[in-house]
Amino acid sequence: METEEQWADDILKSLDGIKKAEPSADLFAKITVQLPEENDVKIIPLQRLVLLAAAASIVIAINIHVFNTQNNTDANSASETTELLNDYVLYKTN
Repeated sequence: METEEQWADDILKSLDGIKKAEPSADLFAKITVQLPEENDVKIIPLQRLVLLAAAASIVIAINIHVFNTQNNTDANSASETTELLNDYVLYKTN
């Protein structure tokens, strides 16, 4: 236990001589030059928004159609399964 504490203390003491990192004097200026201006706002054209809304509506309509078709198919499949079970008397009914 003491060796672990001593080991941790030795590591922490080895950090005593380290100097704090200091950036160069012109670093802030370099960063601010690379940042875009605040007034540089891009506006999406109305035609593109209408096209996007139409595409989203089509995708939603297709999803609804597939969902409804799948539900009808599942109901038909369940009734067909029941008919098969009754026709072949695979399970005894009370």
